Amino acid sequence: MKYLLGIGFVITQKYKKDPIARVYIDDTFIDELTLDDWQGFDKLWNRDTNLWIYQRDYTNFFYKTHTKIYSKDFDHFPKKFKLYLLDEKQLKSKKQLKIEIQNSDSNYTNGFMTKTTMINFYTFLVPVPFIKFFSKDGEDIRTQFNHAIVDERYAYTNFPLNKPWVTKNNRREIGYMMTSRFLSKEGYVLRRAEGYPFASKYFWNGECTDTNNFGGSGKFTVDLLTRESGTVTYDTYDDQNIKEQKQGKIDQACGFHLSEKFFSMAHGNMFDKYLRNENQ
Repeated sequence: MKYLLGIGFVITQKYKKDPIARVYIDDTFIDELTLDDWQGFDKLWNRDTNLWIYQRDYTNFFYKTHTKIYSKDFDHFPKKFKLYLLDEKQLKSKKQLKIEIQNSDSNYTNGFMTKTTMINFYTFLVPVPFIKFFSKDGEDIRTQFNHAIVDERYAYTNFPLNKPWVTKNNRREIGYMMTSRFLSKEGYVLRRAEGYPFASKYFWNGECTDTNNFGGSGKFTVDLLTRESGTVTYDTYDDQNIKEQKQGKIDQACGFHLSEKFFSMAHGNMFDKYLRNENQ
């Protein structure tokens, strides 16, 4: 099985020099990128509730009266992604995606610094056959998608009926929660989150971080997970996520977190050539 890896950056503040990014899977080199023209998404981005995923009892999403799913000032979401088609053997049983950043661009002098180059980073990883799940015919492969990727504990039977969005009509279903930008509790932002297939957690020099601006040289890492099905994903930290949902510690409950932006990207024909190749 082939996988599609997406790497995206935004230069949120530029001083003089272009940062360099070196991409690895564990210690296997994938590519080197010069971050010379990486801009943030700058258009109005609204959710399309006509998509099939929004029309089902097993899917829920916040702010149903609001359509905006992107904030330029908050997200710094990439305008483009570098895409890599990887073989399963390049990912299976591997531990991390690693991005080494060379960025010493600043006016640091005598202990003071007023200007520097800052970047933001996003990444997604998805099996090519399951790109279809995010397309207009996605419901056709929902069973296969759930078996390969979604922990069965996201079934609504695992959540009490008094929890938000759990009803008698959807009790037998695997639940989804559409996610964009962050997780929250009673309206207060807890941490950055986009939902699958984007990374759930980003680490900068070994520390989990929620910032959208990174300066200086260092290393991004994202944890990989080979699931019981044999499918490789970024780690979705299901034990923590399900526990927080059941205990009411996050608003985005109950269900497996799916990316609203990725559905929009797929319906915007960004991945059509990979779908065509998969169907040939």
